[in-house]
Amino acid sequence: MLAALLGGLAAIGYAAALPLQERLVVSIDLATKGQAFGLLSTGTMVDQAAGALLIGGIAGVVGAGAAMTIAAVLAIATSLLLIPALRGTMPSEDEAMAVA
Repeated sequence: MLAALLGGLAAIGYAAALPLQERLVVSIDLATKGQAFGLLSTGTMVDQAAGALLIGGIAGVVGAGAAMTIAAVLAIATSLLLIPALRGTMPSEDEAMAVA
């Protein structure tokens, strides 16, 4: 039961990234969309690796459980800090329909 709940929460976290991809699609011209998505994907993987390295280093000092808690708190804090900057930047329905 707990695993299903955690899996559902992870799916919500993944779905939360989709509006950011929509912003990217609307703001990049057709000729460079492939490169933009490649850069987005590569940047995401590099950031995940850097985060794992950072939290792994922290775990070596404070223990795995505390490091996981720190990682969760940092992830939530980052999301909360980004909300004001992203508010109001969603593409209009006309722009979104033009892309589709």
